Amino acid sequence: MEPSVYLIDESGCRQVSQPRGTYKDAEVCYVDQTLTFSQKTAGITAIRLVWSAAFDEDTLFLGDVWERGYSDMGWKKLEETGKMPWYFLAYSQASGKTRGFGVRTQPNALIYWTVSRDQVTMTADIRSGSRPALLNGRRLTVCQVVMSDFEGDSFEAASAFCSQMCDHPRLPKRPIYGGNDWYCNYGDSSYEKLAQLTKDIVEVSPKDPKPYVVVDDGWQLCHHLTDKEEESFNGGPWIEGNRNFGSMKKMADTISSLGAIPAIWFRPLFTVQKVSEDMLLRHQGLKYTLDPSVPAVIDLVREDVRRFKDWGYQLIKHDFTSFDIIGKWGREQDAYLDDLPVFHDRTRTTAEIIKDLYAAIRQ
Repeated sequence: MEPSVYLIDESGCRQVSQPRGTYKDAEVCYVDQTLTFSQKTAGITAIRLVWSAAFDEDTLFLGDVWERGYSDMGWKKLEETGKMPWYFLAYSQASGKTRGFGVRTQPNALIYWTVSRDQVTMTADIRSGSRPALLNGRRLTVCQVVMSDFEGDSFEAASAFCSQMCDHPRLPKRPIYGGNDWYCNYGDSSYEKLAQLTKDIVEVSPKDPKPYVVVDDGWQLCHHLTDKEEESFNGGPWIEGNRNFGSMKKMADTISSLGAIPAIWFRPLFTVQKVSEDMLLRHQGLKYTLDPSVPAVIDLVREDVRRFKDWGYQLIKHDFTSFDIIGKWGREQDAYLDDLPVFHDRTRTTAEIIKDLYAAIRQ
């Protein structure tokens, strides 16, 4: 069954015709489970698709989360569900059937689902931060909707549905396992402590494949650790190690020589490095959060990643990235999108800006 389609702006929510609906200079189209949208100045902030559905009284729902689980994921009754980001599963205990509703990975909007006893609703947030995106007539492929029904084990159904949403995953060629010094040093670290940790991990690991050892938070030049969170600092610049580490190339070489694969942690968008005003998303005194919509910020992140690679690190753990962009932790599930920042570049959606940053780190 085809959904009803609604466009949302600051004045409210209005239904538009299908398969191609218009409002002012905005146009939305939902064909073959692909949602596309364009606008110039219409000010549309979200698109809502609503399907008729019927769920048994005993149906349980399993929703995804925005950025990671906080030990709160699980099968829930209808009245316990809220906004379910990206996808959800509905399991009927009476019939033993599982239904999946979601979108293919890497959509160009921040997507969440809500359910009632007789409806399924998908909302696509197409803003640029907290403002309407200025697409200037560009046609945006918002998302590709995926829906499937399964019989049998709900875990197997979940696995199969996730494979449908991501049918070409970029998986590592070898297992990734090992150690991370945060869970023993908690930022109070040094070259000597990392060398000893590497020895300990290698001693209990097989020779092939080798384990990874992550040099976590605490190595960077301006790292400052205190009992008061507001006085501590875990950002950049990421140009060299502090006095407890010295040469970060030497650290990587030592990890390699001891039989492990060197990896490194960084928080790409947080720094005390002085940058131009137009590169800032927000700041607290001399602590700066960088705006990933600005090309100069992406160039800076690329330089950092290239430096880590030149030092000899083969895996990067980037941290706090979604928190620094959104300004909230993912556990604030229903309120996660309520207070987004204002990006300098409003021609891209928040999702596009995040994707471009992640692509820059991966490159």
